[in-house]
Amino acid sequence: MNPILNIHNQQFELLPQKAMFWIEQKALLFSDVHLGKATHFRRNGIAIPDSAGRKDIENIAQLINQTKAQKVFILGDLFHSLHNKEWDWFIEFLNEFPLIKFFLIRGNHDILPAFHLKKDNLKVTHKMVLNTICLVHEPLGNENEFVISGHIHPGVMLKGAGKQRVLLPCFVVGSNRIILPAFGSLTGLAKAKPLPNDQFWAIAENDVLLIPYTHR
Repeated sequence: MNPILNIHNQQFELLPQKAMFWIEQKALLFSDVHLGKATHFRRNGIAIPDSAGRKDIENIAQLINQTKAQKVFILGDLFHSLHNKEWDWFIEFLNEFPLIKFFLIRGNHDILPAFHLKKDNLKVTHKMVLNTICLVHEPLGNENEFVISGHIHPGVMLKGAGKQRVLLPCFVVGSNRIILPAFGSLTGLAKAKPLPNDQFWAIAENDVLLIPYTHR
């Protein structure tokens, strides 16, 4: 069973697919898909299969069907570069879910011109606040709101008895913030730097596990 967090009287389910489900809002949340990255690299001579973008879009569709989400909040860096065919794939995907409300919280990589983003079921903004929960791309310090963000692609390092080490994607959960793991399959990881009272919830295959401080 996936862990469920109670934040400001709202419930959030942490999903092993590197996303989160807001139960009261019937909303799926994820960040840092970086669609278009494979095609961008290929144009610059780096041979990366473009199937990664297709797979990420398929994963989003599967999560919508699994959670029966009515809203989708994308917390920035949906698209990595200027327009390429992977954006066209995403538009095809949007057309398959005309009754779902999609919200893109712009990130630093979301540089597509505005006319590409004008879709009936896609709203674009830089910040949203719902039930004192603030949705942004980059982590902010705000004592009056609980902030959910992405941007840093957090990972937690686990160390084994034989000096084995593995860096796993994780949710960073603090007293006034959650930082989501990067959703996209071509995103790297940065070792998360905890603040006092932060918890790390690591994603290990099909499980989301709370990592004790002694094992970081």
